[in-house]
Amino acid sequence: MRIICLVAVGVPLSGCAGLQFNPGPAPDALTYNEPIPYFQVTRNGDCTVTGSVVSLPGYERSVAFRNGYGSADLSVNLQNGMIQSVNQKTDSKIPETLTAISSLAGVATKGLKAADAGKPSCDTSAKLYPIRDGKPDIKHPISLSTL
Repeated sequence: MRIICLVAVGVPLSGCAGLQFNPGPAPDALTYNEPIPYFQVTRNGDCTVTGSVVSLPGYERSVAFRNGYGSADLSVNLQNGMIQSVNQKTDSKIPETLTAISSLAGVATKGLKAADAGKPSCDTSAKLYPIRDGKPDIKHPISLSTL
């Protein structure tokens, strides 16, 4: 009798509406790019250094809307091919983390300004540092062309 009750309850619940995320492109699904965070450091001609966190598109993924028992209000918002929110805004701790990482630019800026204090002008440059485990990977920078 217990098995019949579990099947009677489990089968209808297994057909609930929702989102199904796939590791790659899938037919009849919305394709998006997984965001990859980078810390961008830019030095201008007047020797000022700025830092900011940017997200660039990564691997293709997909999300499918599943129909099922009951009703659902599902939505996925994209920006630049990357998911910004799924049925609600992103976790509020993400902006706090990005702000904390961006504040590292202030510390880096002080050191670079002191080193360039005697120069009237600086060569412009920009580098991207991949963010791994919540920290910029300073051993593997990507140099961008001169601004």
